Amino acid sequence: MKKFLFFLILIILMAGTVLYFGWIRVPENSYGVFFSTITGYDKNVFETGNFYFKWQKLIPKNSKTYIINDVFRKRDISIRGNLPSGELYSKVLQGNPDFSYSVTASVTYSISKDFVMEYVTKNGTNAIFDQTGIDNFFIETDKKIQSILKNYIETSFLANLEGSQNNAGIELKTLAPEALKEKIMPNVSSIVISDLAVINSYFPDINLYRIASKQYMEILSDKKKILLEEELKTASRDADLAKRFETLQKYGELLNKYPILLEYFKINPNGDILKESEKLR
Repeated sequence: MKKFLFFLILIILMAGTVLYFGWIRVPENSYGVFFSTITGYDKNVFETGNFYFKWQKLIPKNSKTYIINDVFRKRDISIRGNLPSGELYSKVLQGNPDFSYSVTASVTYSISKDFVMEYVTKNGTNAIFDQTGIDNFFIETDKKIQSILKNYIETSFLANLEGSQNNAGIELKTLAPEALKEKIMPNVSSIVISDLAVINSYFPDINLYRIASKQYMEILSDKKKILLEEELKTASRDADLAKRFETLQKYGELLNKYPILLEYFKINPNGDILKESEKLR
């Protein structure tokens, strides 16, 4: 009985030792990528809170677990700008109304596990696993989200210009988080958004923007007409000058050929003969 207990304890200790040295621990708010010189990169990205055991770890200097820290971030992303041509439209209305807008959205997102695996497979582990690489990743991602939201807001506003005055701007005033997520996710496949909320938003009067846009286009059309008329007048003057120059050129050729005509011009400055010859032509 004592021998049985001894062997049982020994087996438990050995199993515990094996489990301990083969166990992969992933810190909170992190991902892990396992690599072995025997089997290469593991196809799965390890997450916090799960138990992972790899027999390759039992072989000294055979494997390494790369840890990506701080993969979850919460950001307040602000978008500010003027509606398309808003500054120009503002000048045509009395009081120069403000056609700027602003939106602040709180976004919680993480690096996609699929992106991590794809990146590591193509580029190795050096560039993304240090803190500088992680920070740069989130900075660039914030810029992409800002650009997508800005484009969505302005495109939606212009689309609403064609709607009736009763429902214009409703979609923008509500700014449903799910609609925003649907715009972001297909264009930023490297992240997973876990939470998105609009903290505050401001949009100008869409009907006033419509009126300003119409007036500006009318003014622009009038200016084009004036410019066209000026161009036609200029072209007419240029045609007259060209005709006069051609006449002077002919006079010059005639005087070169018949210098005696110079004496005639002294007697008859009005050049009646030349005028008659032009009429005959």
